[in-house]
Amino acid sequence: MDGNIPDFPFNCMGCTAEQQSNFIGLNLGTTLETKGFASIKIMVMDDQRILLPKWTETVLAHLEAKKYVAGVAVHWYGDLLSPPIALTSFHEKFPNHFILA
Repeated sequence: MDGNIPDFPFNCMGCTAEQQSNFIGLNLGTTLETKGFASIKIMVMDDQRILLPKWTETVLAHLEAKKYVAGVAVHWYGDLLSPPIALTSFHEKFPNHFILA
């Protein structure tokens, strides 16, 4: 999300969950598959835990993207903003997807 902050002090990228799901489902996943790299593990989000429920639900609702997503990458800087139960909720809803801190 830092890429969406004007004048952010270091290189970063910003996209929405919808943009990420479309990119994975319509471009990245299919390209990796056709080029023989289907075993590469794609992780989504790569941001704060507070974004976890909505972001991953949006991305994994995209059936083409879901085929290629193996897990979710979660940062821990904002722990006070979002309780750890968010991790449990994600795991219960998507038990076949891993969580990488």
